[in-house]
Amino acid sequence: MELIKKIFENSKSCTAIKSLFDDENNKKLILRQAAIELGDYAGCLWKYPYEQIMAITLQAKFADDEEAITVTGFIKTHMRNPKNLFPKVCEYEGLALASRCLISLGFFKEHMEKMTRIRALPPPSFYDRSWNILFF
Repeated sequence: MELIKKIFENSKSCTAIKSLFDDENNKKLILRQAAIELGDYAGCLWKYPYEQIMAITLQAKFADDEEAITVTGFIKTHMRNPKNLFPKVCEYEGLALASRCLISLGFFKEHMEKMTRIRALPPPSFYDRSWNILFF
């Protein structure tokens, strides 16, 4: 919660706001609302990507909070090392392959379609089935 700490670090009168973030449920609710309010504010996304991505994933109607936090962790992990981001069936297996499939489909689906046409790599539908099988 680096963004919140930065905003309120020098304020002595904001102890009530600071205490809200001690409770995990309150924190999740606040992050959900932040995703709605911040929208496309790029400055926040680049300075505090983890909190913004968490706020966005917590908005998913098809996932519970636990899944949103897990997906945020996958995104954070794989975006730190983009060279090894794309799924390679011959190199990865299990959770490593599933998380790469999920991130690649979520952020780079057009690139994956292009690589299917240019290099005859498996189509995105293959990776979509793969991560579903591996996660569930």
